[in-house]
Amino acid sequence: MISGVPTVARSWATMRSQASATPNAPASTWPPAAQIVGAQYFQQTGHNLSDITADRKTVVNFGRYWDNNGGLRQFGYPISEIFPERLEDGNTYLVQYFERARFEYHPEHKGTTYEVQLGQFGRRILAETPR
Repeated sequence: MISGVPTVARSWATMRSQASATPNAPASTWPPAAQIVGAQYFQQTGHNLSDITADRKTVVNFGRYWDNNGGLRQFGYPISEIFPERLEDGNTYLVQYFERARFEYHPEHKGTTYEVQLGQFGRRILAETPR
């Protein structure tokens, strides 16, 4: 057994349970969403994957990023819709959760390869891990 692994596992479980208690939480108990015209809808989780927000106001390119970087095999199914969330850096971004990733839309990098970034769960877990 590797030293520290049980602590990290408990920290992840704690983070997931805390997230499940919040309205914007990426939890498997989220009710299915309505299918959005032009989006890829996944019956398996009841969520959409799209390049644009449901209100059609913001292009986030999450669908394109998912397709170009491994898709289902790499990220899993979407388990949330796109929503604003305040992240570890204190800023609010449009995000979407998947089984194995959080996509973040960074408008300050619009048009670059850094427009969509992956969430840094490792930093969050480490920060919450007692030393």
